[in-house]
Amino acid sequence: MVWWFKKRDEEAHNRIDQLHEAIQKSFLNIKKDIENIHKNHSEKSTSLHERLLALEQKIGQMAYSFSEEEPEEELILTKTSGLLKDLTPTQKRMFFALYEIEEEINEAVSLRSLASLLYADKKYDQIRPMLSTFLIVLEDLGLIKKSKVGRQLYISVTSRGKKIIEADSREKRKK
Repeated sequence: MVWWFKKRDEEAHNRIDQLHEAIQKSFLNIKKDIENIHKNHSEKSTSLHERLLALEQKIGQMAYSFSEEEPEEELILTKTSGLLKDLTPTQKRMFFALYEIEEEINEAVSLRSLASLLYADKKYDQIRPMLSTFLIVLEDLGLIKKSKVGRQLYISVTSRGKKIIEADSREKRKK
């Protein structure tokens, strides 16, 4: 009967050893997984941090370019020439026409009036989407602002837009 206990004891020890090894492997796998997660998290964190810094710099540059402070005249000329070069001829024509009309009447110009002055031979409904697209670009650049009164849309040149036009006209006079 002693041999039976001994055999059973050995089986139990073997099972315990197998269980011990399985648990040990499981914990090693968990440890490796945690290390991989930590490594990936560190890499992603560093990448996100770098991207965040780059975005902060861009926002800082944009905030400076849209600030209402009076920058030096040379800086205005440099920024305006680049900004106006990015506009299409139609966008420039619309921007300068809007400025001239607004200066003449001393108030914001309705989209319908602008359309009838720029495209007298076309129906308003046909050109309104095109005008809106061009105006969105000008508004995104901070050159104009739009306001709605009732169902009518009014457009006016911002102080930044006026500075750009004045700087451009001074530059043209120099040439």
